[in-house]
Amino acid sequence: MPREERIEAILAAWYELVNSAPSERARCRDRRNALLDQAIAGTRSCRQELLEALGPRFQDFKLARRKEHQAKMAQIIRQP
Repeated sequence: MPREERIEAILAAWYELVNSAPSERARCRDRRNALLDQAIAGTRSCRQELLEALGPRFQDFKLARRKEHQAKMAQIIRQP
């Protein structure tokens, strides 16, 4: 998987984890951690280091997702 796609997949899985129902958190955490493990395989990095490095991008990702959601909701409200 190309680097940018891998990062986007990690960000999406992280977003899903943060916004998941309590009953889904373990599944979401496992998915995010598996993606992190794939990304750091063969390096000396750990999950926490990668999460810290991706932190600013994750904030941007969350903001973009919220804006998308708000735009969809506004569209639904405007429909007759």
